[in-house]
Amino acid sequence: MNKLKKLSLDERALIVKYLYKMAKIDYKIVEEEKKLINEIKNELDVEIKETDLNWTIEDNNLLKQITKKSERINAEIYELINKVMEADHIEHHNEKREIIKFMSNTLGAKSHIEAKIVPLLILDESLTKMLNETADLCEKKASNWQKKKATKQKKVAASLSWEENGGKRFVTAVNYELSTPGGSRCAEQNAIGMAIANNPKLQFKDVRDIVVYGSGGLSNPLYPCGVCQENLRKLNINNQIKVYTYPNDYDHKNGELPTTVYEMSLKDILSR
Repeated sequence: MNKLKKLSLDERALIVKYLYKMAKIDYKIVEEEKKLINEIKNELDVEIKETDLNWTIEDNNLLKQITKKSERINAEIYELINKVMEADHIEHHNEKREIIKFMSNTLGAKSHIEAKIVPLLILDESLTKMLNETADLCEKKASNWQKKKATKQKKVAASLSWEENGGKRFVTAVNYELSTPGGSRCAEQNAIGMAIANNPKLQFKDVRDIVVYGSGGLSNPLYPCGVCQENLRKLNINNQIKVYTYPNDYDHKNGELPTTVYEMSLKDILSR
């Protein structure tokens, strides 16, 4: 919550208020949600009375202004409302609709980066293979590598390519979540480790493409998280890395690929 902590007191209070609104949208706040919101409130150093929790049109307008400040702020708010939704481990359709509404409101922000829609036919053979293997591996991953219930599992796969001897090579990795301190690792970070294992002399400047696919409790298009972005930033010394993701209506079946994918430069993602 680094970005949120830098907001004004009124803005931080509004975000806590919004989390209460999210929790109440299914008509009752359960104890797990209360506990989580109180922890967030303390971390943001906010005091707010129950009598001040009524959500107004003015609050809604202020929230929109906050989301226009930075894509990082949007990501941190989105992470919090997801945590609130998952706090009681119950499927909440109203909360899901509210999350979609929040995301829709942030799309008009100047900080939002528009992805280029690229036909699959114009991509090179290596990228086509990456797109197929990334989705395929993610769907095949055994559920025991996820610490949450089957309906909540967040499966991610990522492929990373690099130039070698005049051609391209790539590796594909998945994330894993173990119920131990520090027992989780992102797919993108695992892909970097696999690339080094395949080519110990790999240079940052030779890294070319990242493909990311989400399944289970995640939806596409899916981009590298903040931690992975910082890892990839170190490799992007010549602004040479491109990120490819899948359209939101893509359903991986029998190795079929979407007709188009999203393409973004890593530089644009990092500048949000």
